[in-house]
Amino acid sequence: MKRPNILWLTTDHHIFANHYDYQPSYKGKLAAFERLCQEGMKFQQAYSVCPLCTPARASMLTGQYPHNHGMILNTPENATDEKAAGTRIDFDTPKQLIGAALKQQGYRIAQFGKWYGGGKTADAFGFEGWTLPWYGNPMRTEAYGTYRERNHLPEPEVEVVWSANEPETIGKRYNLTKPYRYAFGPFSAARRMLVPKECHEAYMTASFAQDWLIDYVNQKEQSPFFLKVDVWGPHHPYDVAPPFEGRVKPEDLLPLPSFEDDYTDKPNQYCQVKARWNQIAEMKWAEMRNIIAMSYEHGMLVDDALGGILSLLDELKLTQNTLVIYTADHGDLLGAHGGLFNKEGLMVEETMRIPLAIRWPGHLSPGQKGQGFASNLDIPATVLAAAGATPDYLMDGINLLAESRTQLMSESFGCFVREHEQRMLRWENYKYIAHLSGEEELYDLDRDRFELANLAAVKAYRTTLMAGRGRLKEELEKAKDQEFIHFGIICRGMVGQSANVQ
Repeated sequence: MKRPNILWLTTDHHIFANHYDYQPSYKGKLAAFERLCQEGMKFQQAYSVCPLCTPARASMLTGQYPHNHGMILNTPENATDEKAAGTRIDFDTPKQLIGAALKQQGYRIAQFGKWYGGGKTADAFGFEGWTLPWYGNPMRTEAYGTYRERNHLPEPEVEVVWSANEPETIGKRYNLTKPYRYAFGPFSAARRMLVPKECHEAYMTASFAQDWLIDYVNQKEQSPFFLKVDVWGPHHPYDVAPPFEGRVKPEDLLPLPSFEDDYTDKPNQYCQVKARWNQIAEMKWAEMRNIIAMSYEHGMLVDDALGGILSLLDELKLTQNTLVIYTADHGDLLGAHGGLFNKEGLMVEETMRIPLAIRWPGHLSPGQKGQGFASNLDIPATVLAAAGATPDYLMDGINLLAESRTQLMSESFGCFVREHEQRMLRWENYKYIAHLSGEEELYDLDRDRFELANLAAVKAYRTTLMAGRGRLKEELEKAKDQEFIHFGIICRGMVGQSANVQ
């Protein structure tokens, strides 16, 4: 069998669950994603392995849970001491990532865009392409300047429409090539781009990948390729430009049922997150919907940039022998659960559910639906199986094209510091979350898709609660998550009967 080329497109912090499948104004508006769903397989219950950039991205390069690969937090920029950082900072050798196995199988491997895997970049692990250390700021790089000059683009200027923590910036304009206290200028914000959409980093990143593909064809390369393209959007700041600006009318958006969540029977973490974003605590729906509309438009803009790569595959006659994956590292909390923002380690559907589609002509039927649960943890095993490659280490993921999950575990450790450690278990229509604090959450997603009623202390759901605990313990043991088994489960009596159930 001829080995396929592999193109892997990854968006960042994608607003999706309880938005894309809920809002008529947003549904179906991601053209590239929709194309892949129609021409390949859509996974309707796909989840992030961890609702945080670095852990999820490291899992997508290794096929291992964060507790196994060691990158459990977002890496503090310029960190040098792993003990002080509380997390692994960098991988050590290329053999710890799937790229080495692909190269052994004769693949050319390349990555463009966001890396966020520490101070090293992808080229240190054998990848061709263009990546940045730490979180990265593509618009303040020489590469961005060259891209602008080549395409006759102006300097990127934005006007701040809304800010979660810097209200003094609203109405002001910023040149994104100039230094600012945050990457990308005013960061926890929504902004109008005062320049063409092509000034957005997603188009630059896609352009670099397109140039690489053209060179690949011109060189009449016989080796198959693995090309990974990771854009920084639609992570905030939510940037919009024509023709996407104004495409979603805020007044047409349905109110999110969880916007009024008062955290009844919820773990204390929810209140702590609310306090962390106290400057937006009093926002009304009429204001929040304006920001949500811009976040949708930002998602459409990013999707459009990635769609250009799919179009180039067609032009270069590479489509038929290229397996394409479209997914995200994790979701976005914007507007959910009391009008929160960012992610903050909450394992709600909005942060955990992700888009996932795979197209492989001749192997997957158009419009096919993925069965069971899927995780972005599973993508590496799926890629290596398609390539006929074998890693030099044990993987936790499965081949999604040959297997399916009847239950799924995800994990969370905190953001920049280790706090609010949790494990999530999904099975059937239920979701169970165990907190290291001893608190628990249980939801029936068929009846309560927005997770308004925590059933962990409801007597009628005691059997379901016990099933969730038992299933989670199975997954913890299989994944060798000994620390959480010991401290989070056994010591707190969560495997046995609970005195909290009333």
